[in-house]
Amino acid sequence: MVDNPDKTRATLDRQRSDYTETEVAKMMLANRPRELARVALRLGDEGININYGYSGTDPGANASFLILGVEDAGKAAKLLEQAAAASATN
Repeated sequence: MVDNPDKTRATLDRQRSDYTETEVAKMMLANRPRELARVALRLGDEGININYGYSGTDPGANASFLILGVEDAGKAAKLLEQAAAASATN
């Protein structure tokens, strides 16, 4: 993920680098046991396979962000939003 896709594309094009762009699903993940498993299970129940994932934290945040490469990023993002809302009420 980059913070300025246009600038990144232009730089890579100037360097004649090979690259691909893809949609990913992103969510904030609470710092609690089993949160990643809960999210993965929710996606799996909907038939969405996780191809890759990584996480990190934003400065000053008390939660991690989760980036998932999935076939249907739009559907996955919607499910992840629902999962985050359900997690916030628990």
